[in-house]
Amino acid sequence: MTIRSKLILIFVSLVILPAILGGAVMFTYMRGVVRDVRLYQLENIASQQKDRFEAFFDERRGDAEYFQTFDVIKDNIDVIKSHPASHNAPEYQKAVREVEKQLGALRRIYGYSDTMLTDTKGHIICVGNPVHRSAQLGKPLSMLDPKAFEGGRKGAYFSGIYKTGTDGRSLGMLMTAPVKDNAGAFAGEVALEMDAGRVFELVKDATGLGSTGETFIGIPNGQEVLFINPFHPERNKTIPASELFSGKMKTAKPMQEALRQRGGSGESVDYLGHDVLAAWRYAPATGWGIVTKIDSSEVYAIVTKLKVQAAELGIIILLFCAAAAFAISRSITEPIKALQQGTEVIGSGNLDYKVGIQKNDEIGQLSRAIDRMAGNLKNITASRDDLDREVVERKKAEDEVRKLNEDLERRVVQRTEELTASNKELEAFSYSVSHDLRAPLRHVQGFVEMLGKNAGDKLDEKGRRYLDTISRAASQMGTLIDDLLTFSRMGRSELHLSWIDLETLFGSVIEEMREDIRGRDIAWKVGHLPKVRGDVSMLRLVAVNLLSNAVKFTGKRDIAEIEIGSRSEGEGEFVIYVKDNGVGFDMQYVDKLFGVFQRLHKAEEFDGTGIGLANIRRIISRHGGRTWAESAPGEGATVYFTLPDLK
Repeated sequence: MTIRSKLILIFVSLVILPAILGGAVMFTYMRGVVRDVRLYQLENIASQQKDRFEAFFDERRGDAEYFQTFDVIKDNIDVIKSHPASHNAPEYQKAVREVEKQLGALRRIYGYSDTMLTDTKGHIICVGNPVHRSAQLGKPLSMLDPKAFEGGRKGAYFSGIYKTGTDGRSLGMLMTAPVKDNAGAFAGEVALEMDAGRVFELVKDATGLGSTGETFIGIPNGQEVLFINPFHPERNKTIPASELFSGKMKTAKPMQEALRQRGGSGESVDYLGHDVLAAWRYAPATGWGIVTKIDSSEVYAIVTKLKVQAAELGIIILLFCAAAAFAISRSITEPIKALQQGTEVIGSGNLDYKVGIQKNDEIGQLSRAIDRMAGNLKNITASRDDLDREVVERKKAEDEVRKLNEDLERRVVQRTEELTASNKELEAFSYSVSHDLRAPLRHVQGFVEMLGKNAGDKLDEKGRRYLDTISRAASQMGTLIDDLLTFSRMGRSELHLSWIDLETLFGSVIEEMREDIRGRDIAWKVGHLPKVRGDVSMLRLVAVNLLSNAVKFTGKRDIAEIEIGSRSEGEGEFVIYVKDNGVGFDMQYVDKLFGVFQRLHKAEEFDGTGIGLANIRRIISRHGGRTWAESAPGEGATVYFTLPDLK
């Protein structure tokens, strides 16, 4: 990329990027403000609609309570119920006329579709609307709403929406309430039927909702939920309740919340699948949900319009900035181009060439500096002999460095060979010393045994104790020599590698130890152990030493617990451990644990030579593994070792 392109890009970036970032922040803030204002408006409207609902249905309750006070009802209802079959009786007809007159007045004054009176079994015995009399008289109230009668026995009850009229297109609803006779006993119910359209008109107010705003109602109706849209009846919809509240439905979220008796507001999706801003309320009087919403596209229209205008203005500014950047970059790059051409000419050997840029800025100063440099180069010429001599000196220095490196490598090899030979001599010496000590030790044990047989009865108790002490010390020294020989062999023996199932190996060692630990109460826990590649005899010795130590150091426990397990470290190795609940040891002495003849407990407490763990460390090290231990006094110990995972 040329300097001119870079300058144009930098110039444009310094202007456009801050503008884009600032615009994004500003429009995000504007969008939030617009959303919050709209949600506040919607919440107010939804609360007002809910209050209208509550007031309307409180008035209907008042109508029922008013009707319950009529003496004409209390005086005549028993007369009407006492003539279920004889409707021609004068007293019956008189009572019906007086009651239906009162029902008709109530219907006309308060605008009900019909007003009815039932007996104690829910059958309609009086009808306030003459048009409905023949169709409803004597019929059960449940034909209009199955729950109306039972609901009205307990108090004012509002039914769901149902279809009415001869065309079946009108929607109605009932309010029922109990009626008592003069004695205060339940005598029947008053049923006030109203046009549901009166209810829907309560929310048919688009003030403050814009062109797409509206309020709709959710009415639970048995196994369905009716969505009633007074603004657009053609959008009325029925959704199964099981589908609406299944949690899988992505639309109608505001109504779901409202029918769960939760009020709120926010951005959501309505039952038609439109992105909206909505506020929702629950109307406890009827169990209905009320949602007031407006399409998101209308809410954010002003922000979208401003974004388009800002983008158009940004394009104009971008073009202007690009033109300005081009002009400015040209005034900078032209002298740089002349400077480049001049340096190429001087570099080709023409030291008489002058760049000659006569400006007072940095480029002009650089031009004059190059001209002076060319003059100086012309006056100063290095001789070829000096250059050759410098080359020879550098080559000589490189040869010396190479010789030093070779000498260092030779010394490293020599020291490594000396160390290897020293280790071999040390192992041979250990083997020789251990082997040469066995002969005199056998003599000591032999003569002690002979002395015991020949002169044992002549010795007093103190003499026999000395003899036993010599015998035990000789036996212990023999054990030490055997362990030392084993330790020495571990460093010299060739590894015979094969696949070994450690679970089987440890199991066989436990079985071999059964006879030696007879009478001990030991709880063995053997987890899953891996298959590894190693020398079976050496790894068997590891298992014997570890399990023997665990058995030995748990000897003072009533119930010994010994656990063998493993885990994979995920780094190409297995970690195997043997854990016991024995006496343990202090971790400050852990560095001595794997040393030769190192003991952390007194010989009087626990027997042993102190070389078993040293053998384990040498065997595991030869297999490419590591060994360590963890413990605390009186809390048992865990010995770990690793083996490579060669799968």
